[in-house]
Parts: sequence; C-alpha cells; structure tokens
Amino acid sequence: MPTSALTDSQLPWKPSFAEEFRSSAGKTGKVPRFDGRSLHDWARLTKGKPPLGHPLPSFTPAEVLQRSTPDDLWMVIGGIVIDCTQFQHFHPGGEAILRKYGGRDVTELYEGYHRWVALDQIMGGTCVVGTVVTERRE
Repeated sequence: MPTSALTDSQLPWKPSFAEEFRSSAGKTGKVPRFDGRSLHDWARLTKGKPPLGHPLPSFTPAEVLQRSTPDDLWMVIGGIVIDCTQFQHFHPGGEAILRKYGGRDVTELYEGYHRWVALDQIMGGTCVVGTVVTERRE
C-alpha cells in the first residue's frame, strides 16, 4: 500500500488529542446532529452509488494537503484518499474533528476510533477519490 511522506510532527494522532476530543464531544464522543444528518441518513443517501473505476487516480500528500477547507475536505486513510466534504455533516463526532485534520493522513486516528468500521461500505463509491503516493510518476 502506498505510504505518506508526512513527518512524525505532521501526524494527527497526539496522546492529548483523545482527552480534548472526549471533553468537547461528551461521554460517548458523539455530538448532536441536525435532523437528517445521522449515519443512517448518510447510508440512505449514498445507497447504490457505483464504485469508482480502476485504476484510481493518485495524489501526493502535498496535493491532498491543499484540500483542507470545509468546502473541499480530503484526508487519507490507509493510503486511500477520501473526500469528506459532504460526509463531515453526517459524522457522529461532528464536523470540527474532520476539519481539524483535513488534508492529512489520519490512518492512526481512524484506527484508534473506527477500527471495526468498514470504510469501503461507508465511503465506497461516494467519497473515495484516489490513492496517495509519495511522489508523482510522469
């Protein structure tokens, strides 16, 4: 699987992060969602979306990092580039956590909280935009 070129100081997972997140999100780590913005709503809205064709396009970490605004929010999980722009409004932990780490490789953070979640089933054909590579091949 491709690896990210981010340095240790750029990795999103910091030991103090878990405490900060839990204190702001409540006992369960979830934040209140507006009506129509639950994971069940997301699943209903994205049901039956066709997967992207193969091979997927590749992006460098620098290209992904450019997509770190609330209106264009990408991140990397396990070498896969995910567009979270729409999903951020359905994320049980709220938009703020996704926005805080937008444009980065969040594999360790994801594994810490969502190890049991099948990423391809939630993001599959809707949010997967490509893979990450350390350098662009021409």
